[in-house]
Amino acid sequence: GNGATSRQYTRGWKETEFSSHQSNAQSHGRPSGSTGRTKNHMKNTNPSSLDGASILITGGTGSFGRRFIETVLKNYKPRRLVVFSRDELKQYEMAMGGLNQEAYPAMRYFIGDVRDADRLSMAMRGIEIVIHAAALKQVPTAEYNPFECIRTNVYGAENVVTAAILNNVHRVIALSTDKAAN
Repeated sequence: GNGATSRQYTRGWKETEFSSHQSNAQSHGRPSGSTGRTKNHMKNTNPSSLDGASILITGGTGSFGRRFIETVLKNYKPRRLVVFSRDELKQYEMAMGGLNQEAYPAMRYFIGDVRDADRLSMAMRGIEIVIHAAALKQVPTAEYNPFECIRTNVYGAENVVTAAILNNVHRVIALSTDKAAN
């Protein structure tokens, strides 16, 4: 029935994923069979709270990211809150606007692009929760630059998942946009 097919598909996917991570581990000079995962134990055992957690948000300088960061800092005490984005000016403006380490010791800024798997993986070291909000969302931009949109929205999302697996991230929350389809 459908259940057996579903389980069979899931099992095949996991085997494929493990194999690709093994190959990736070998290509990065790690021993065969190593996924490169690091030990990462959440300090906070309450899954509904962000207190004490290390959080990374891709697209953290965007409209959602900025509001999310403000909300987290207002309502929780994260151990680390990392803004991952490629916009150096917006990161600077956020820091100068009060979202900095002096006001909030947990705040960190990390320049990077979700298209760059190695940089993304580096940023996720020690991270427990990832909020993936980076995307190209403007329809005219996507229509005129479809391959750039695919590189960011599709391959970037794949890089987030892969980096999260390699860094033993406990939770990844990915956002979608209402402008993905007409």
